[in-house]
Amino acid sequence: MSQHLQLLQRGIATFDGEMYVFSAAHTEQDVDRTLEAPDDSLDAMMSEGSIAQALTFK
Repeated sequence: MSQHLQLLQRGIATFDGEMYVFSAAHTEQDVDRTLEAPDDSLDAMMSEGSIAQALTFK
């Protein structure tokens, strides 16, 4: 599954998985969740074999 879809499953809508939009309506909790979502989605992609673990920078 692509990272874009992984993020969408976590409630984070992006423009093709590349651009995030924040506004004054977002709470600090919204921002924190959005910043954590890419790491969580990459972990899920590694677990399912969508990407090789060797490709990550962690």
